Amino acid sequence: MGTPVKLTNVTICYPHLLTPHKAPGSDKLNYSVEVHLDPNKPTDVALLNELEAAFRAELTGAGKAQAIEFMERPFKAGDSVNAERAKKGKGPRPEIVGKYVMRAATASQCPVVDRSRQPILDATQIFGGCICHVAVDLYWFSNATNPGVFCGLNGVQLISNVNVTPIGGGSAPSAEELFDVIEAPAQQPAFQTQQPAFQNEAAPQPAFQNEAAPPPQKPVSVPPWMA
Repeated sequence: MGTPVKLTNVTICYPHLLTPHKAPGSDKLNYSVEVHLDPNKPTDVALLNELEAAFRAELTGAGKAQAIEFMERPFKAGDSVNAERAKKGKGPRPEIVGKYVMRAATASQCPVVDRSRQPILDATQIFGGCICHVAVDLYWFSNATNPGVFCGLNGVQLISNVNVTPIGGGSAPSAEELFDVIEAPAQQPAFQTQQPAFQNEAAPQPAFQNEAAPPPQKPVSVPPWMA
C-alpha cells in the first residue's frame, strides 16, 4: 500500500478501464489511464503538489530520501515526453504540450463508476478527454532493473463526457447514443382552409365597360435630346 492521492476533476487520456491492455514495451496486461494536469490551473497545481508530497513520502519511507532530487517522478512534463518521442523518431503529441502527464495502472480491474457511483459497463461512455476523479496511490517498487516510485490505479469516477474535446483513445458517444429521434409536428399549408375572397362574388368589371371609349389623346411632344 502506497500513499493515496485523489485527483479531482482531471482530464483523462487513453483509458483502458474495462478491458486490460498491454502498454508499449510491456508484455503485461493492465487496466490503466493517463491523467493530464495543467500547471496554469490552480486546482491542478494543488494536485501536483500533493503528488510531489506523496513521491517524497514514498522515497523517505524506503530509505531513499537522498535520491529525492534526481529520482524520476511518475508525473512528467508533456514537453519532456515529446522530446523523448522525437529522439525515437516519433511525432509529438499536441494534447500534452504545456501539461503534466501521469499513467496510473493496476493488474486487477478497479471500480469505474458514474456520478451516482453506478458501475460503467459501456466503454464508449468514458474516453480520452473526459473529466474524471481518479484515485491513485504512489508506491516505492524496487527491482534490479527499474527501481522507483510508481503510480497505482484504485478507481475512476466519470464526472463529465459532454462538451469535452476527445483526445487520445476511446471515442465520444455518437449522436445516436446521445439523442432520440424527434418527429416534426405535421403542418397544413396556410392557404388550405382559406377560400379566395372573390370565390362567391362576381368578378369585377372594367369601369368603362358601359361607357363610351375616351377620345384619342394628342401625341405628347418629346424633347429633342430624348428622341
